[in-house]
Parts: sequence; C-alpha cells; structure tokens
Amino acid sequence: MTLPHLFIEPEDLGGEVVVLKGEKAFYLLDVLRLKKGELVYLMDGEGAYFLAEFLSGEGKKVSLRIVEREWRERTPPFLEVGIPLLKGSKTETAIRALSQTGVTSLLPFISERTVVKLDEEKKKERQKRWQRQAMEEAELSRCPFYPQVKEIKRFEDMLEELGDTPLLIAYESPLGERTHPYTIPHRLAIVTGPEGGFSDKEIKLAREKGAHIVRLGEYILSAEFAPIVFASLVFFSYRFDTPLMVS
Repeated sequence: MTLPHLFIEPEDLGGEVVVLKGEKAFYLLDVLRLKKGELVYLMDGEGAYFLAEFLSGEGKKVSLRIVEREWRERTPPFLEVGIPLLKGSKTETAIRALSQTGVTSLLPFISERTVVKLDEEKKKERQKRWQRQAMEEAELSRCPFYPQVKEIKRFEDMLEELGDTPLLIAYESPLGERTHPYTIPHRLAIVTGPEGGFSDKEIKLAREKGAHIVRLGEYILSAEFAPIVFASLVFFSYRFDTPLMVS
C-alpha cells in the first residue's frame, strides 16, 4: 500500500505533534478521509521525510504524531529546465510531468516567438499556480523534494540567471551535422523552445553562453512534450552512464 505524501512548512515539523489547518487539513480529512491510526508521510521540501500517525481531526484542523524521522539528500543530476511560455495549458502540462521526475528547478521564459502575452500581475499569478502544481505532482511521485518554479523571464535574462551552469538546448539542427559524445555532469540546465522554435539569434546567443545543441530525434516534438522527453533523456544518460550526442 502506498502511503499519502504531503508537503508542509518546515517550522510545522519541529514538535512531536503536528497540527495542520486550512487546505492541508481539508485534504487529509475530506479528500483522503484519513482515520485515527492511519499513516502519512510529511515532508518539508528540504529533505525531511517523516512518518506520522493521524490522531484526530475536525472542521479544518487535524493533529498527527511523528513516529519516525528520516532525512534524505537530493541526488544528482541536479537538473534545471527552461520552459517556454506556451498557449493554453501546455506549460502546465510540462510543469506537472517534469515535477514528477525530480528536476530541481523550472525556469519559464518568453522568447522571440512566444505567442502568449502576460502583464506583471499575470506572470506572478502563473508562477504561484505552477509552484503549487509542482508541489502536488512531487507529492504524487513520493519525492521529498519539489522543484522551485522561478519567475517568468525573457530568454536572454534566463540565460544570464543560469550563469556558468552547463547548458544543453534542444534544436532542430540539420541531419548529418557533426556531433560528439557529451557526459552529463552533476549539475546541468536544459532548454526547449516555444511553438515556433528558437530564432537564429537566440541559438547564437545560447552558443555564445557555451550551450551545446541536442537533437531530440528525427521528428519534431510538440512544445509541451519536448522538455519532458529531454529531461528523461538526461536522467537516463546520467544514471546509465550513456553519453548524449551533442553539437
């Protein structure tokens, strides 16, 4: 049986008994319908992985007792993912899936060919919603860490934020272009493009930042699925010591 997993604030895990209110209490009582004596894992997103016993609950307040304390460490590769702002719920689709894989952070960005236009207030609303969704998906995957969803930035500003982090960018490079094996480092960033792809100017800028180009296959992937496929390839490459081919 898979026990429920729930992220809570670090300060709420200090004592022997944990009291939760609001949405978390509602989730345990009305969604999971926990009963006295049933168990749940409580996590703080920083490595705490505590087994807790449900004691009581009423209204929008529940009490749980910590029965086991365990601390886990995030394991490499530490993967940051640049995701373009996409139409409709496509960005959300990518964020939800990536949050189940163990990526460390998600960097939504606006590029030259981005169609969606958002004002500053809308950007903050999206970031907040995506962060909540990222936490929910990490809970479902039983991961004690959830990715940090960064604020929406322009493509060039996102590259600046990545600094000297090794970077791979997915691009439809010509077949037959000379490639070489690339061993995935412990820390890495990957970036995929919007519906219209990257402009030549953006690829040139990424190259100047030291980015390597990766072709994700013979066929074109939709913008919401490309980052999911790319992240999966990186994790596979790292864990099975199989270099990617880059240009």
